[in-house]
Amino acid sequence: MDQSKLAENQSFQSSFLSHRPPRIRFSESVRAKVASQEQNPAEHLEFMVSLMEVHPLIPFEQYTFGSDEWDMRRAIAYEILLRQLAHVRSFVVNANIGNGPGMGTALRCMLEIHAFCNYLLADGRLEDYGLLDRLYHGRAFTPGAWYDIEKVWQEKHGRPIPEDAKQFMKALFNIPRIKEFVKDTHTVDEGAAYLYSLYSEYVHPAFARPRADFEDAAGIDDASSYSSERYHQMLLDGELPDKLLKRDIGAASFCLELFWSLLLEIDPFLDKRCNEEVIAKLKEQGMT
Repeated sequence: MDQSKLAENQSFQSSFLSHRPPRIRFSESVRAKVASQEQNPAEHLEFMVSLMEVHPLIPFEQYTFGSDEWDMRRAIAYEILLRQLAHVRSFVVNANIGNGPGMGTALRCMLEIHAFCNYLLADGRLEDYGLLDRLYHGRAFTPGAWYDIEKVWQEKHGRPIPEDAKQFMKALFNIPRIKEFVKDTHTVDEGAAYLYSLYSEYVHPAFARPRADFEDAAGIDDASSYSSERYHQMLLDGELPDKLLKRDIGAASFCLELFWSLLLEIDPFLDKRCNEEVIAKLKEQGMT
């Protein structure tokens, strides 16, 4: 992007944020730490969050969410938007208190929402009303759904859930395992797949790279394989190295850029393929 276009975009973002800031913002200290002469990734992320908060979804209290295919697509788009917004807000709050592991976990959740969008857009899933119905009214959006099912089965039968029972549950509720809907993202974008693997290590504490990255950025060179007093003290004090703060905010901003284009494909109101049909539907309901 040329400098004049970049300056124009930054001016628009700044003006937009001054009139409509997001409900939860980065602290001034965080914003200052990650700013550069070219751009401020914190401001760019806040701009996209504000767009999420004002996204022109039809008022859901006037919509049945499920009466037909377009209606169901709108319901799922709304659910996706709400969950992504919650994860981004968690990311911002953790950034403000210097909680690096919390930022990493929130970012992994943001990437999972992006992956779920890719899952919906692949293999004609948006045209399968039965699938959309099970996704929305089943447990596809419930965190740890498979864990709960397998735990109950183990307690009741005293053994792991067999494969045929798993397939039955999947067909009944359509709860895709994370590895299933992440697969489409890995196919579409290797860069997004790398980000997902990087921030997955915050969710699984057995992996050591987040700590190694932290110690390297903080200049800690006396760490053992088991413990580092300075590392744990910096975590307690919320002293996240500026290098990691800037990297993670940049990654979150990149994630939202990827996510937005996918969400607009899922939301039928902004889908050119069915735009006229949706507008006709709205006019019938007196909503335009």
